[in-house]
Amino acid sequence: MQFVEIAESYKKQLLEEVIPFWQDRVLDTEYGGYFNNFTRDGTRFSDDKPGWFVGRTMHTFATLHSELPHLDTDKKWLKIAKAGREMFNTSFYAGNGRFNKMLDRTGRVLEGTTSIFTDCFAVKGLYEYIHATGNKPSDIALADELSQKLFANLQDAEVQKLECPSHLQKHAFTFMALVTAQESRKIFGDKYQPVIDECIHRSLYQFANDTYQAPLEFIAKDGSPILTGHGRLIDAGHTMEALWFAMEEGTHTKRAGEVLDWVIDRCYDEEYGGFYHLCDIDGGKPKDGLDTVDYGIAKINWNDKVWWVQCEALVALAMSASINKNPRHYEYFLKQREFTESLFRDREYGEWYAFLRPDGSLLSDTKGFAGKGPYHVPRCLLKLAKLH
Repeated sequence: MQFVEIAESYKKQLLEEVIPFWQDRVLDTEYGGYFNNFTRDGTRFSDDKPGWFVGRTMHTFATLHSELPHLDTDKKWLKIAKAGREMFNTSFYAGNGRFNKMLDRTGRVLEGTTSIFTDCFAVKGLYEYIHATGNKPSDIALADELSQKLFANLQDAEVQKLECPSHLQKHAFTFMALVTAQESRKIFGDKYQPVIDECIHRSLYQFANDTYQAPLEFIAKDGSPILTGHGRLIDAGHTMEALWFAMEEGTHTKRAGEVLDWVIDRCYDEEYGGFYHLCDIDGGKPKDGLDTVDYGIAKINWNDKVWWVQCEALVALAMSASINKNPRHYEYFLKQREFTESLFRDREYGEWYAFLRPDGSLLSDTKGFAGKGPYHVPRCLLKLAKLH
């Protein structure tokens, strides 16, 4: 009963606080696409358009329309999603399966095809849009073409080297391929099942290393650990995101729960609550100068609390508590719930703050920027609203 009540509270927060913050201000009705850069109270501070949030925003609002159609009778959410689909016919699409990472308001390219993740989010968003609107042949043909190029590019060393040291493999490539292939089922059935199976195996049994009982963000090309530099990093958010993707598949759920324990043991702040952003393989501050991340609006230290990391923790803990009947994970879910509800949730203006200091004090209250928009928080709340 407690879990049912919690799920209902998350649905209420999603529909009354988070979605209203975005739906009333994201559309650019003059030039198309989305605005994404907002202060705490929703004041727009930049008109630049991050490529990640073309696909992400389209994904969020198409999903809302599909899963809660009785609340979108005027098709406002679908209209917002359609603005993302229309961006595929602009300079956002660079050709050959690639998308530009940053545009100005009028569509001038500010940063080109520097991130394969822009492509992943665009394709994921397209899947959801097709699912929400029906199987239009031209959209399915486009999705098919882009999917084949995307999964090839995710294996391409020339593409990867822009976001990963050339001698290493990065876990993010694997779990983004996993979730994209999972979401492709709505359009293509089991066409990409081999991608799903391979990515789950690599995520849970290669990047998650039994010898060290550590979920590594970077490993060697041959799959072995390299315990220097980037090879020592544990990325709590990426790991927990990958774990709930794997648990949703319904296979290897106990293994995912085991790896989740490794994350808790190293990355949960027992003093102040919440999960650290990054940790060393031995726990604590990462070595070799890899203890900060530049988010543009703020430079974040390894032990600062970052909104999306906390979101992924909530979903992973709740899912393992439910699927694995794991009492420890339910205990930490309740701790994580209290931490985020009391410190990240903005009850006055809606949405969540971006960054807290280690002690939970506010570091940045910006609601939208190149890395933050209508994605992690609404996805988290929607998942939690359904977990009962």
